[in-house]
Amino acid sequence: MSNAAAAPSALRAALGLAAAAALLALCFSDALVAEVSSAPTTAVESRGSSPQAAGVAPSSAEPSKEPWEEKSDDGAIAFVEHWIDEFNAMRVSGEPDELLQLSTPKCESCQNFADLTRQIYGAGGSVITKGWSPLSVSRPAEANSVRPTLSVRVKQAPQVLRESKQSKPVDYDGGTVDLVAHLKWARGRWLMDRLDLA
Repeated sequence: MSNAAAAPSALRAALGLAAAAALLALCFSDALVAEVSSAPTTAVESRGSSPQAAGVAPSSAEPSKEPWEEKSDDGAIAFVEHWIDEFNAMRVSGEPDELLQLSTPKCESCQNFADLTRQIYGAGGSVITKGWSPLSVSRPAEANSVRPTLSVRVKQAPQVLRESKQSKPVDYDGGTVDLVAHLKWARGRWLMDRLDLA
C-alpha cells in the first residue's frame, strides 16, 4: 500500500480514536462536559416499567416483550433508555457483559467504555455515581428504519472515580451532554452501533 493510500486510513483511525477518547472522557472527567443550550427537543417519557410491575398479568399465549424489544420507533427510543440503564449498571458493578450484549462489536465507544471499566475494576478501582439520566430522546430521524439515528440529551450525575486500589478518589461534577445514538436492528433486536458526541 502506498503512503498516499495509507494516509486517509490512518487519519480516519486517528479521528476515531480521538472521538472515542472524548466520549470516554464524558464518563470520567468533567473537563469535557459542556452545558448545552435550553433549545427545545422532542422528548419521550421513560418506559421503564414492565406490565408485571404495573400489576397487569402477561398473556399466557406468548411472553410479553419489553418496550425496548419492539421493532418500532418507540422501541428504538425505549432501547436507548434501556442501554443507558445498562451503562449505569456497568459503571457501578464493573461488569460490562450486559452492555456489550446490547452493542455491536463495531461500536468503538461501547467497547472503550467496557475496556475502561474492566481496567478500573481490574486494578481494584471503582466509580461511584448515580450515572446518566436521559433527559430527552428524539424520535428517529427516519421513521421505521432498521438503522435509526436518535438525538439523546443526558444528565450526568457527579461521580467519584478511583482508578485503582492505590489511587486517591477524584470527584467530578456532573453536567448535561448531547449525544447521537446510531442503532441497528439485527437478529430480532436493537443494538447500539455507534454513540457519538453531538
